Amino acid sequence: MVTYADDTYLVIPASNVETCAAELDHVEQWAAVNNLQLNRGKCVEIVFVDPRRRFSADLPPLLAGFERVTTVKILGITVTNTRVAEHVAYKSPPKN
Repeated sequence: MVTYADDTYLVIPASNVETCAAELDHVEQWAAVNNLQLNRGKCVEIVFVDPRRRFSADLPPLLAGFERVTTVKILGITVTNTRVAEHVAYKSPPKN
């Protein structure tokens, strides 16, 4: 788990995918103990895949109540489920 300001990123390896619901419950409990609230409406799931694989891997089942996305911005860096090219290609607006 990585936290920064009010953002939390939960990373679960494929070998532990069956623990995902329990891990989310743990994050929600941790937030409550620390006088915070997990906003499930802002939560998304991204499944990272190896683009070099010839055959697509079976994706885990969708988490109830979560949208599965292919792109997410983590600490200002745009990451896709296969690469970070979108961030590298993005040109920020000029500063005044």
